[in-house]
Amino acid sequence: PASLLWLVPLTMLPQASMNPMSFGPDPSIGLLPIPGVLAYYAIFFFFGAMYWDSDDTRGRLGREWTITLPIALVLVFPIGLDLVAGKIGVVSPWREHALHALVANFAQALFAWLMIFGLIGACRRLLSTESRAMRYISDSSYWLYLIHLPLVLLAQWFGRDSTVPALVKFV
Repeated sequence: PASLLWLVPLTMLPQASMNPMSFGPDPSIGLLPIPGVLAYYAIFFFFGAMYWDSDDTRGRLGREWTITLPIALVLVFPIGLDLVAGKIGVVSPWREHALHALVANFAQALFAWLMIFGLIGACRRLLSTESRAMRYISDSSYWLYLIHLPLVLLAQWFGRDSTVPALVKFV
């Protein structure tokens, strides 16, 4: 796992070009993706391709998921969110803005990788047996992913000029 620490600073590079007031990557819903967001997700894509090619049949990646997931959720996420939004009160604002931004960026990248490694291990441990329900969800998820954005955009286009109350539009 220590050999994968280089992924955190690599992820920080495109993350640094995104909105410093929001936790995680910026949205990019246009026809052409924002280059920084594309680079951010490309890191995860190429890591996944390299990991798939590594043939980790022994399950070394994510083996310590019972440690990484709690650290990510209980420690890194609240600190990172507080560094970005300042609403939790865990971390007080720093005088040195550049260092504050760098640590916030680091916490976001670390959170992403800890969650990835932890969830890989948790899924390998808890979902490794064959299940018809999981196979159905897996097979249907890609199609749903592809079709949901045009449907959401179409629904927004039809509902934008409607005089229906906002709560009804939201539902």
